[in-house]
Amino acid sequence: MAEFEGGDVGSIFRPTEEEDCCPFTIYLQTVSCGGDDSSDLVNNPAALLSGERKTVREIAEAVSFELDCSRETLISSNELVREHCLVGEARPSLIHEVADGISDRIHSVGISVQHVLSHECSSLPIFTGVGIESTLEQKGSHDEIVLNGLCSGKVSEVFGEQGFGVIKDLVSNDPVVTQAAARVREHIASMMKTVSMVQQINEQDRIKYCEVMQRDVGRFDIALDDAPGLREFVSYASFGLAEINDLEVAHDHWDAERAPWLEVIDACLGADNYEYCRTGVVVSTGGCRATSRQYWHADGQEELAPRQAVCLFIPLCDLTNTSGFTSFWPGSQLYKQSSLLEHGLPDKMPEGAIIQGKVNYGDCIVYDYKLIHRGEANHMQEGEMRPIVYVIYTVHGYSEPNFNVSSIYDVLSRPSRTEDPATAAAVDSSLS
Repeated sequence: MAEFEGGDVGSIFRPTEEEDCCPFTIYLQTVSCGGDDSSDLVNNPAALLSGERKTVREIAEAVSFELDCSRETLISSNELVREHCLVGEARPSLIHEVADGISDRIHSVGISVQHVLSHECSSLPIFTGVGIESTLEQKGSHDEIVLNGLCSGKVSEVFGEQGFGVIKDLVSNDPVVTQAAARVREHIASMMKTVSMVQQINEQDRIKYCEVMQRDVGRFDIALDDAPGLREFVSYASFGLAEINDLEVAHDHWDAERAPWLEVIDACLGADNYEYCRTGVVVSTGGCRATSRQYWHADGQEELAPRQAVCLFIPLCDLTNTSGFTSFWPGSQLYKQSSLLEHGLPDKMPEGAIIQGKVNYGDCIVYDYKLIHRGEANHMQEGEMRPIVYVIYTVHGYSEPNFNVSSIYDVLSRPSRTEDPATAAAVDSSLS
């Protein structure tokens, strides 16, 4: 009987020398389907083997491996992820053929769209090299990355494959971020009052302005570059990159010339190859105005273009099942969004296909702007918000228009539209 090395995601099955079967190294991943019926995947064409399409079960039988799990899917080794291409509308896995210990051919494995992108990245990719305390004086190198505790490599390589990663406990004790977090919360409260007044003036107003954009019910994107008390943070996030007009901030307020996450951005976009774009905060409300989950989407819309931008998330609270979080589709940035999203996504994806971005305050998430993701619902109480600060960095020359040009304060400057005297008084007070 064949030997099975490891026993976890990414384990390697190797047929023994006595067995008369094809010399394949097969990377297996168990996928929970929530039911006993395994025919869906088994009956789908799963591989190209010796020029013939084979199902997962047939491949397992070809190497004398008993398929005793509810579902099995074939996945690629970490070194080969970048080599494969789409089969129809599904991102394939791989079968790695071995001859004398050297891979000489790769067979594409096509799977149904419901199982797209199920591979070895079954937990958050963690950027290592950051000290536990993560103080600015003790910041380490973010040159290595660990995926699910199984494989490691350069940040630039693995980020290119998975499209996102987590920098653990990076800003917990960062004085600039700590001070900015308080200012951000104050600005959110002020802006939400302004939004409320505008909605009283015009109940149909979807809130699409240069200061704030309503992305969905109870979900707002607030610009921070010109927000009160945040010049220091903006300068911190952009120090050494693009100049910020009329920004006069003494840099002796912090202990490092650059924000600690810029080392990771260097690896993702290439040092000296990018510039600061903008800073904002995405707010999701709880209670009776609770947000629903977003549709799957990508922020960048250029399909199959070279990497153009990355986004850094700095959550101002722990991201849990209650507060909600962002779900990511690892590797989806490498493929045409129209192909991956043409038929939508099922409510339940196989284990390993979707990664839940549950992180703590102090952690940072960085992701490719073309990575498909969605914000999950906020289940907290009325008035409780989930604020996530983001900083966008783009390659030189890339334009990122995500806000309208009109100002929300232009609406408030027209109090004649307001019939309610109390609202009119509030508008006058806000403008004084």
